[in-house]
Amino acid sequence: MPLLIFGKSAKLRCFYGDNMSDLNLWYSNSPRAWMNSSIFSSWLKEFNEYVSKTQGRKVALLIDNASSHGRIEDIPDLSNLEVILLPKILHLFYNRWTWV
Repeated sequence: MPLLIFGKSAKLRCFYGDNMSDLNLWYSNSPRAWMNSSIFSSWLKEFNEYVSKTQGRKVALLIDNASSHGRIEDIPDLSNLEVILLPKILHLFYNRWTWV
């Protein structure tokens, strides 16, 4: 699976002249270089295609409840993924630096 990198620039200068697919990278951008639901849904569709080509079976994907993930139910055709959303209460058990 290509590594997802996102930043502010529409085109990265450090990869000027390189084909991103040759580097096994997938780049996307947003004004603040933050993950958003559009980037995430595009990545999720790409990951679904990758799983269908390489695994030939369904896989489980655990996702936290970050707002940037949007509504998983609204993304069509995730036939090779079983998306499991972690419960919102999980933050009570997780400290920023250590597990409680």
